Amino acid sequence: QATVCVETLYLISKEVGTLDLALDALVTLTAVKQRIISSASPSASFESRVRAAIPAVLEEHGTSAEALGLSFHVMMSMRFWIRPPLHTPQHQCLEKALCAWRRLDEFRLGYKRNNPLERRSLWKSFRSAYLDICEENGCDRSQVGARLDALEEAAAPFRERQIERWNRAAMAREDSRCRRPTQQQAEAMRSRRRERHAMAMEERRQRRIEALERQTQNWNRRAMAQEDSQGRAW
Repeated sequence: QATVCVETLYLISKEVGTLDLALDALVTLTAVKQRIISSASPSASFESRVRAAIPAVLEEHGTSAEALGLSFHVMMSMRFWIRPPLHTPQHQCLEKALCAWRRLDEFRLGYKRNNPLERRSLWKSFRSAYLDICEENGCDRSQVGARLDALEEAAAPFRERQIERWNRAAMAREDSRCRRPTQQQAEAMRSRRRERHAMAMEERRQRRIEALERQTQNWNRRAMAQEDSQGRAW
C-alpha cells in the first residue's frame, strides 16, 4: 500500500501482494503530489489543481484510479486539544474528500493562534465540522463524539501545562510593558544622559586647562630660576 499527503489530503492506493507493485503505486502517487505542488499559482485553487493532476498523471503512467484502488481522506492535527491526529472517513470519491478538505482547511492555519481562548473557540468549531463530516459519511455521531471527549480528557494535563506557560509569558510581557518608560520618561532619561555627558566633557576640558596652566607655571619658574643663576654667575 502506498500513501502520500498534500496539504492534509491523503492519497492511498490499495494493498498489493508484492513490493514491486507497491513501489509502482508509490511512484505514481508521488508524481501526482509533485504535479499538484508544481502547478501552484494565485489563479489556481488547491482543489482545481488536485482535480487536474490526478487523471493527467494516472494517464501518463498508464494506470487508473480503479487499478490503483485509489482512495482519499483528510488528516488534521489539533494537538492542543487531542494528541493523535484525526482523519475523515476514507472513500474513493475525490469530490467528497475535497469537500471535507475545504471544510477543515480553515482550521489548519487558524490553529496556530497562541491565545488559549481563541483555541477553545476554534476547537469547538472544528469539532462540530468534523462530526458533521463523519456523520455524513455513515459514522455514528455519538460514538465519534465520545471518542473525541475521551481524547480531549486524556490530553488535559498537556493542555494545562501549555495554558500555564502561556499565562506566564503573558504576565512577563505585561510586566515588561509596565516597566517600559513612557515617551516623556524616555526623553527625560535621554536629556539627563546628554547633560551628564556634557558635564563630563566640560570637566575633562577644565582638567586639561588646569594641567596646561600648571605646566606653564612650572616652565616660567624654571626659566626665572635659570635667569637668576646666570645673573649671579656674572
